Amino acid sequence: MKEQLEQAQAVVLLLELGLSMEQTATAIGVSVGWACQLRRRLIHNGGIRDTAKLTRGGRRRKDLFL
Repeated sequence: MKEQLEQAQAVVLLLELGLSMEQTATAIGVSVGWACQLRRRLIHNGGIRDTAKLTRGGRRRKDLFL
């Protein structure tokens, strides 16, 4: 939910209000790189939340020690 709000803010602040990426990141409370990533992710998905999140970590080979 928080990420959706930040994505919407990143798009609206940049496109509608004409703020720079640095100003947008400061207003949202994230880094410039993260604000850019949020904006790109929302635009890429066409405004639809990406429900298939990438997971990291875990054992890749379950039968390694059998």
